Amino acid sequence: MMKTMLVVAMMAAVCVLSASAAPVTMHLHKDPVTMHLHNETAPPQPNCPGWTLYKQCDSRWGGDRLGTSGNTICSAGCAMSSVAMLLHTRGVSVDPGSLNNWLIHNGGYASGDLIVWSAVDKFGKTSYQGIENPSINAVISGLQSCHGIIANVRGGTHWVLLTGHAGGSTFKVNDPGFSTTEYNFSDMLRFAVYH
Repeated sequence: MMKTMLVVAMMAAVCVLSASAAPVTMHLHKDPVTMHLHNETAPPQPNCPGWTLYKQCDSRWGGDRLGTSGNTICSAGCAMSSVAMLLHTRGVSVDPGSLNNWLIHNGGYASGDLIVWSAVDKFGKTSYQGIENPSINAVISGLQSCHGIIANVRGGTHWVLLTGHAGGSTFKVNDPGFSTTEYNFSDMLRFAVYH
């Protein structure tokens, strides 16, 4: 309770003391969070990577069992394939087949094939923040900061890796299961966020 009151007081102080439109950096998490007041947005970060694209039904791994369940990577491996894209983009030498095998042997699945999102932090290239329901501006800011953002789409039945903001409420994605390259923010139910 005291921590919550402190955070609210700090945020109120930021709002009161910020008469200018300059960004304000707060250290409320492990990494600094930059807030842009007066509806400003941060400029794109030139060092964001080109995102890897994997397809969950690729013949090299699509028929493999997902975790220890009866499902295959092709039929139910969208979340894991999206994490594989993020990890490979960040320099980890994995694809959906090798990541699936690693997750099986490293506590990366619950109930057979439900990914334990934080398990991949053991590679040292990500810091799982949680399942979030951020505002559209927070998602844009996260992408500009090169965060790994995996969105739950298609009525909650599918996961995709966000790769950029296309403008308005449309986001570019690497979709492991469909040929879709963009989704609207209103089609995204929740987000797995990695720093």
